[in-house]
Amino acid sequence: ICPRISLTSTDNRYCREPDEQQCNTCLSVSPRVEATSIRDWREWNGKLLSSAKRVFVPSKDAEQRVRRYSANANIVVAPHLDIRPTMTLPRPQALPLAEDEKLRIVLLGGLSQIKGADVMEQCAILAARNSLPLQFHLIGHTYRDMKDVPEEVLTIHGQYEEIELRHLIAEARPHIIWFPAQWPETYSYTLSAALLQGVPVAATDIGAFRERLEQRPWSWICPWDWSAEQWNSFFVRVRQEHFSKGVSQEVADVIPKPDTLYSYKDYVLSLRHNTELTEKDMVALRHLVTVHCRSRFTPIERIILETRKIFNPVLRFAGKIFPGARWLQNAVSLRNRKKIKAWLSGRWPP
Repeated sequence: ICPRISLTSTDNRYCREPDEQQCNTCLSVSPRVEATSIRDWREWNGKLLSSAKRVFVPSKDAEQRVRRYSANANIVVAPHLDIRPTMTLPRPQALPLAEDEKLRIVLLGGLSQIKGADVMEQCAILAARNSLPLQFHLIGHTYRDMKDVPEEVLTIHGQYEEIELRHLIAEARPHIIWFPAQWPETYSYTLSAALLQGVPVAATDIGAFRERLEQRPWSWICPWDWSAEQWNSFFVRVRQEHFSKGVSQEVADVIPKPDTLYSYKDYVLSLRHNTELTEKDMVALRHLVTVHCRSRFTPIERIILETRKIFNPVLRFAGKIFPGARWLQNAVSLRNRKKIKAWLSGRWPP
């Protein structure tokens, strides 16, 4: 649809998918390789989509957006398999909130501008300035330093490994997990983490959030273009009306489910009898099944996680006391460190 990929304009917010003239103006300000005009870009990609046997998308929202620009594409809705169709998600419950306790608002992952980092910062600054009963926690990191925000209002916990996330969420004890995305997310793995933990959620009304949160109690869908003042007013209101009283909101209206759900695993397995596939193709397909269809955590990953909980504090302390320990770690290239982690988790070699 757009060479900027995220459907955001130069201000890193949803562009609302304007006409071709405005798209070309955006491209002239922020050029992209091989994108001389938005029409040429879409015509070229339209041929690719139309000629493909299947075009997989992970949400109904993504299907509708792609279909507007490529009506002939054979689009198949195939949600990612981190939450399997056979799984029963825990019913969300709110933690008790004392009368003088601040509402703990937790955000997840690496926050860029399009994922709402600036919105989070503005909300935290205003909450501190106006002494609002709100406290923000980011389990992850931001694209830049947030030096102007008092630490008692905004805590940034830093980068984490994927297998650590659910334990970090449990330790943070969030009253609500917030997704202030400024672009139409096509799925959101961090939302899956919140759903698997049974935590209340607030998200923007753009992308896949609405369909994934339909009829879920303790879940709110809010306008994506709200100002920081509007977000803070919302959090103060739900704190008073719902969390303080332990009363959920009325669930949203039913949103039609996709007519066709098709998993990557089913697709890959259906190709096994294709005589045109080479042995190299079959190796790649077996790897695809392994990556997309393995259980959430393997036994070795659970062992690694428990081990890290013990040794990570020790290693951090050693790095402060013995500068050479940090130098030794940095002496190993990032690429090799990733290989070692992947090997320990059973994901490498493919």
